[in-house]
Amino acid sequence: MGMHRGVIVLLIALAAFAGCETGKDSEMPTENDTLQETVGPKAAIDSDLAISNLRVFLNSQEGSQNEVILYASDEQIIQVTDPSCAAQPGDTLRTGHYSFYLRSQEGTVTALQTIHPFGTEALEFNDQRKMLEVLPNNGDWGSDLLTVRQYASCNGTEYALLGLSADGDGLLSYKFKLNNKEFPTLFASELTPVNSGDRELLRSLSYDNSQGHWTTRYWFVDSNLGILSSKD
Repeated sequence: MGMHRGVIVLLIALAAFAGCETGKDSEMPTENDTLQETVGPKAAIDSDLAISNLRVFLNSQEGSQNEVILYASDEQIIQVTDPSCAAQPGDTLRTGHYSFYLRSQEGTVTALQTIHPFGTEALEFNDQRKMLEVLPNNGDWGSDLLTVRQYASCNGTEYALLGLSADGDGLLSYKFKLNNKEFPTLFASELTPVNSGDRELLRSLSYDNSQGHWTTRYWFVDSNLGILSSKD
């Protein structure tokens, strides 16, 4: 009788040990778990990003296509009734504290929490105006470039410039370098690409109220350093 009781106790102990081992296996981190630690539950992130209207595609130097998405959990949508420099009656404005997300061609989503070229204030986008614009890579840049605009006055907007990082896993927020000083954004009426010989340039046009005239400036793009440089 004592031997049978010992066998039963041993079997129970083995079953409990096997159950513990099974529990360990079920808690092993998976690829999706790693993604969850980075940007939250994958299904929830996919659902959130799917409803964002603020999205563009950037091609890398190698030709792979990456999607840049701006998403704000506090986004508010406003139908404009009064005209302003930033909108006309009937326009749709979106405001919120937006974060940048990058979805690779393979579907991996990366949250880019450190990309805040305009600071941490709420941003505003007009659905009827081109406030996200892709500048195709013509060979000298590391990837397509993305301009993001925010209205600053009736004379112009603040421009931020973004591109894919060298490894393709993130975004590079370019700095505007003028007379040895660097700025995260550029105030201008327009910012357009110009092909000048073998140098790929950007040209900015801005109006100076104090001088009462327009200023044209040319910017040299350095995709390795993430800098656009110009001189007076």
